[in-house]
Amino acid sequence: MSHICFPALSNASFGFSQVEVWLQTFAQGSRTPIHRHSCEEVLVVLKGSGTLYLASGSHEKYPGKPQEFKIYSNSTFHIPVNDAHQVWNTNEDEDLQMLVIISRPLVKVYVISIPVYLADCILVSDNVLFIFALLF
Repeated sequence: MSHICFPALSNASFGFSQVEVWLQTFAQGSRTPIHRHSCEEVLVVLKGSGTLYLASGSHEKYPGKPQEFKIYSNSTFHIPVNDAHQVWNTNEDEDLQMLVIISRPLVKVYVISIPVYLADCILVSDNVLFIFALLF
């Protein structure tokens, strides 16, 4: 798999109005852009390993200095509202797969930077709006 997919497991079409659950899979070496969003997020790692970069208390336009957290199977992380973050599959041998639980759809996602290869295929649910703010 050479891209990241976000198929919704539960959303408004399933009767959920305040929470959404995604199954997110990262191919070896792939990552999210550095971004923040208007919701809380919980990451539950199902398989694989990688790195979470989290900049707590981020400024609206500048992500701040991130902390680095190693993520692995059976680990859980909370991402506060508007904290800039990035998930990276640093494992060369297997995909990284997570359940992602988000609050308050419609979610606005503010992308601080995006690698060109991610523009290839980013699939999201109907409840997510991406707002790209590329920095040059």
